[in-house]
Formats: sequence, structure tokens, C-alpha cells
Amino acid sequence: MIFKVGQLNKHIKSILKNNIDPILEVEGEVSNYKKASNGHFYFDLKDNEGLVNCVIWNSIAQENNINIQNGDKIEVKGKIDLYIKTGRFNINVYNAIKQGIGNIYEKFENLRKELESLGYFSDKYKKNVPDNCNIIGVVTSENGAAIQDIISVLSRRNPGITIYLYSSKVQGIDCHLDIAHGINILDEKADELGIQSILVSRGGGSIEDLWGYNEKFLVDTIFQCNTPIISGVGHEIDFTFCDFVADVRAITPSAAAER
Repeated sequence: MIFKVGQLNKHIKSILKNNIDPILEVEGEVSNYKKASNGHFYFDLKDNEGLVNCVIWNSIAQENNINIQNGDKIEVKGKIDLYIKTGRFNINVYNAIKQGIGNIYEKFENLRKELESLGYFSDKYKKNVPDNCNIIGVVTSENGAAIQDIISVLSRRNPGITIYLYSSKVQGIDCHLDIAHGINILDEKADELGIQSILVSRGGGSIEDLWGYNEKFLVDTIFQCNTPIISGVGHEIDFTFCDFVADVRAITPSAAAER
């Protein structure tokens, strides 16, 4: 038998519903939590071995007073489902009970306390970014949306500016090493090239996507950099240690370019 795509997804959905308990109880850590314009809540439930998409319909969230956030360790009760059009399965959550904080959030908080104790976030170490920068360095991916936003803003607001780009990885294993290497190269050449500030930037993502910007090695590099650094990592709701230690934090790559 040759399936059409929609038929295959319907068949898989039927198998899931007929072979898994109608009500599941699953525990894990909340990640990538967001509220949609229609009032529904979407998030990933994950542990060290896997990840599953979850949704809480608006009516369910209000009826059960469900209140969770990224980093929470929770136990959810819900029903397995598969969205025919995409072939992705998820859990329709009916209830969620907090059990504490997850491993990623705990790691984040422990490192934050360590870095604060070292004075890395103190205003007394912040360098002044020149009001009129004519030559800047940028550390981001040459293929990402961030560099396109930066170039778009700069070409409109300061078309005469010179940009030196170090194209780096922006997520994944050891991306923080590549980002730090780019900062060091631009910092070392700052006097020779006339670089007045360095933008460290990328677009938004989950805490896992942005984790490289929380690594202590990168934080050390930014703290020790002689050239003023502007951080424009993620969206307005995203915070990383790169933001805290940089001389100026901008809420988006475009905002970094405007600064």
C-alpha cells in the first residue's frame, strides 16, 4: 500500500491514540515557553535524553490556573496528539504541577551568582561606547538574520560606517569559543583598523540555542576586552551573561546597530 502524506499522518495518529494511555503523566523541564496571540501556551518539555512539544489551550490554562515558566521542573498530565498537517506530535496538557527548578535554570543561577561575586556585572567596569562610531567590528554569523538587520539599520542611519565582520558560529557545541576568538581578533586589530566598538549579536531562540552566550569562557573574554562591547543577543525577553557583562546591552541586533 502506498500512503499519501496526510493518510500516513492520520494512520500514525491512530496508532498513537490506540496504543498509549489516554491520559499521560510526564515530568521534565520547561523550555521555550511562549504565549500565542490566541491565548494558547506552547512549550517544550525536556530532559537530558529528549524533548516533546506541549500545548496548553487558553481555556484549560484559565480553568486550572496553570502558571509555569522557563526553567521550571514540572509534571504534566495530558493527552498525546499529532497534528496532521506537520506530522509533529505533542502533548495537550490539562494540568501542570511544579516540582522545583530544572537543571538548566539551576546551572544558570549558580553561574550568575559566581560571576556577580567576581564583579563581572558591576557598572564600575563598564567602558564608554563612543556616541559616533565610524568603524565597528561585528561578531555574528554571516548567514544569519542578525547581520542583515544590522546592515539594514546602519545603511539607513549611518551609511558611511565601516564594518569589520568576524563570521562566527552562534549556537551549538563550542560556539562560545568561536565567538570569543572573533572578539579577540577584532580587539587585537582595533588600533590598527580604528575599530571603536564591537557588536556581539544573534537573533532570538530558546535558552538552549543561546546557551553559548552564557559560557564563562566567553564572559571572561568580554570582560577582558579593551574595546567597548555592545551586546545584541536574542529578543527583548532574552537575557544572557553576555548582556550583563557587556558595556552596553541592546534588546535586539537592530537596537545594537542603532546604538
